[in-house]
This record gives sequence, structure tokens and C-alpha cells, in this order.
Amino acid sequence: ANDYFAVDVANPGALRDAPAIPAEHFDHSAGLTSNECYGILQDREGNIWIGTGLGLDRFQRSTFTAFTDVSLRSFPALSAGPDGAVWMGSWGNPLFRIKDGKTTSFGPKRGWGPTYCDRNEVVWGYDYWLSELWKLQGGDFARVEVPPILKGAVVQSLTGDGAGGLLASFEHKGVWHLLNEQWENIEPSRSEERRVGKECRSR
Repeated sequence: ANDYFAVDVANPGALRDAPAIPAEHFDHSAGLTSNECYGILQDREGNIWIGTGLGLDRFQRSTFTAFTDVSLRSFPALSAGPDGAVWMGSWGNPLFRIKDGKTTSFGPKRGWGPTYCDRNEVVWGYDYWLSELWKLQGGDFARVEVPPILKGAVVQSLTGDGAGGLLASFEHKGVWHLLNEQWENIEPSRSEERRVGKECRSR
């Protein structure tokens, strides 16, 4: 229960550490699809999922399982669904849902980036190709409208607020909260803070 996994973009592979055993290092020779590891997720069953530059791996009982039916061109975004499924968004692919060893694709190929599945099994994803935020609900995709100030802004990360709302970090625009189709800026970007600070000092 006290084990932890970590990935470090400056070092190849993944690290597993636990109080009772020496640290273990896993790389391509240990079964990883690539030594370049960026995305990491622990699902509700305790499995460790690692997204690499060449694929997706699951760590279970000290082994990695490569999902050869998922072909990746870039580092994937991973999110755990409330039913134990793992959702994955990646560049040049449809959205993938992985559950009980079965992989299901949704929609056309897109430039998927940050991906998040909420407690109602609504999947939110940012499309780099179109610079748009989308959601998948009941098998249907719908574009998510954003305030004019966010048009074209790159989404850096997506997560939930614990109460049914969505939190999205937009590059140079700060953190925004979406609830009941209403957006609210809850944390300004550092560049915006610096701009406001300069205006205050000039007065």
C-alpha cells in the first residue's frame, strides 16, 4: 500500500519504490514499450498505467502488459472512469476506452491532448488540431463552447472539482471552472497577474 511509481522526463523508464524492498527501475528491457515515459495513472484496481512515446503499458503483479492493439504517435493522456475503465486520448487517434482487456475506439482520429472522464462517465478532451474542447456523452461528441477570451487557447490539463464541475487549465489564461454550462476564471495566469501588477504600479 506504501509503494509508489514515478516517471521523470529527465531519466528513462519508470521507478517503483517501497519501504520494504529496494527501489526497482523499469525500462524497455523490462517490457516497457519505450524508455520515454510521461503519462502515469493508478486505476481503482491498483493497476499502474504508463503512457510512453510508443505505446501504453499496464503494470500488474510486477509485470508490464503492452496493449499492442493501441498504436501511438505521441504521449497519451490517461483518465480513470468510474466503472474501472481507462480512457486514453492521443495525437492522431480516436478516443480509446480500455476495460477488461478490451479496447474500444470512439469517434474519428483527432489531435487529442488532455482527457478526463468524470463521475457520470462524460469524457472531456481537448483537440489540438482544431483548438477546441469536446465532450463524449452517451456515445455522441459535442463541442464545448468557451468564453471569447479562451478561443484558441491551448488546454494544458483537465480534471474534476469533486462536485460535478470541470476544471481546465488554459495556457496563459489561468484555471477555469465549468459548471452548469457557465465558465468562471478561478485562478488567473501568471502572465495576467504580472500585467495587472504593472498596471497598478504605473498608477
